[in-house]
Amino acid sequence: MCAVPAFSQQDSLVALVIANVKENGGQYKLQQVVSAPGSSATALYLRAVEVLSDGVGPDGQSKYNLDVSDKESGTVIYKGKIYTGFFPVLLAGYHTYADFTLKIRCKDEKAQITLLVPQISSIDTNPHARVRQGSTSLTDIIWRATNGKGAKQKRCLTVLATLQPKCADLVDALFRSLSAPTDDDF
Repeated sequence: MCAVPAFSQQDSLVALVIANVKENGGQYKLQQVVSAPGSSATALYLRAVEVLSDGVGPDGQSKYNLDVSDKESGTVIYKGKIYTGFFPVLLAGYHTYADFTLKIRCKDEKAQITLLVPQISSIDTNPHARVRQGSTSLTDIIWRATNGKGAKQKRCLTVLATLQPKCADLVDALFRSLSAPTDDDF
């Protein structure tokens, strides 16, 4: 009888992210349609702007920045970073962030949320580092995770496994906020 190798939850998340990135031209993509019966496009648009302007993420380290806001078309585009973790290296380490573009398109009674992540940024905590900040495309991280060895491969696998739940948390928070009934009588 042959032994079947056990796959961890990290392996499953990494496989999902790799498939998603390949399917979406080198970017991680998460898209969801929100149903909000009785809400106008304008009300959904204003709710989206308010939610995103208040958002700093559950870890308090994510950053959001309004890029485009068009009330007439009901479109909000945000660019930002989702904190994906700290990786210690010797006596220092680096913080990693998923750079994202978030587009919310609002129509009467529904909104479409699209999140795209093309790259991961890192900030080295070593003040003597030759390069303190950098960005790496997801396709390069996938290559390093599948072909690399040692600590770098492990870090790339961890970043890929962290990406899906962090993005899902952001989209779920937006989904809940946009689909919640309005409280006009406060």
